[in-house]
Amino acid sequence: MNFQALPIEIGRLVAVRLPINEDLAAVATTSNTQLTRLLLFDFSFARAHLTMHLMIHPLDTISRAAWPLLPFTYKCAVYEHLITDLKYYNTRDLKCALYPLSPKHSVKLASTLMGGTWAHFDLEQHAFQLMDCLCSNASADALKLAVTHPNMVWTLATARLLFLHAIAGNRPDILKFLLTQTRMIPKFDATAYLGPLIETATQFGHASLVQQLLSDGRSDPTINDGAPLRKAASSGNAAIVTMLLLDARVHPNPISSTTKPAIVEAACRGHEQIVKLLLADPRTDPNLPYWSALELAVRDRRLAIVQILLKDDRVDPAANDSEVLYIACSSWNPDEELVSALIADGRVDPNCRAGALLLTAISLGRPGIVDALMEGARADRVKGQESQG
Repeated sequence: MNFQALPIEIGRLVAVRLPINEDLAAVATTSNTQLTRLLLFDFSFARAHLTMHLMIHPLDTISRAAWPLLPFTYKCAVYEHLITDLKYYNTRDLKCALYPLSPKHSVKLASTLMGGTWAHFDLEQHAFQLMDCLCSNASADALKLAVTHPNMVWTLATARLLFLHAIAGNRPDILKFLLTQTRMIPKFDATAYLGPLIETATQFGHASLVQQLLSDGRSDPTINDGAPLRKAASSGNAAIVTMLLLDARVHPNPISSTTKPAIVEAACRGHEQIVKLLLADPRTDPNLPYWSALELAVRDRRLAIVQILLKDDRVDPAANDSEVLYIACSSWNPDEELVSALIADGRVDPNCRAGALLLTAISLGRPGIVDALMEGARADRVKGQESQG
């Protein structure tokens, strides 16, 4: 068919029925015709063509093989649908993974949609969604162009989104850039909006981002009664725990008695290195009311943690009438190794609770625990005789 001989309106009607596949670009470049201009350079035609396609086919009929070969105008049309159509936007992460943009095309997309080239795109309404899709493609240059663009429409939701993407994606380059741009965001409260970021970075385990935020000074490492330290301790992230303990604003003990201390978070999950790091800080109290690290480690059968705690002078296993020995002996499943470790320490009383522990071990048929308790009792008698002599 000779497209050159057709009136432009008829040519559009014919071209809009072409399949959107890997052959589209080849058709457009066969010769310098009216069809070439429509397919390669006419944004409004690409939008109309995609709209016609989506009336009959779902978006994912545009295959992965076809996507890299499509003209840029069509890629813009696809992303406009991802951004503006709620049905597509709700699956944007999957679609952005299916239809990735190169860094060059990400920059071009941002420039096109923000610069007014795309006549049907309402930036004021869809700035948030555009930033979300740019973040999904993880192009630092595209994000920088969008953030500094004179047409950028800032909202606090957009600002939070950008910071969250930078942290979730472990992008120190993007985070560093965003931290320099906060003055551009209207009504931006650094304390309120940068404060929680360090907790988020800790949750993701990104040590380099935590260091950046600590250096910036506006992100609060004590937020939510020391949540960043607790989360780092809970996940066993020694690098972040070390970083936080070196910050003068961070205290290893929570303010509220209802908040689980960092050392308990680490002890209950068996993170030996974290427990050692926290005990090395003289401010750490392993015996806070309701939160005895030793008692909770015994309850959770954390032998290695118990042995570490017993070496610390601040920990007293004999507290509360040798409560930890009682816990180790009298549960439904007594732990012989724990009982032996506690008795070997020499400070617990194997005869506590009027000898009830020995009777319990006998009734449960645990000869190893019976032997350990009796050996401990003999050792106590010897020590008593020596002290009297």
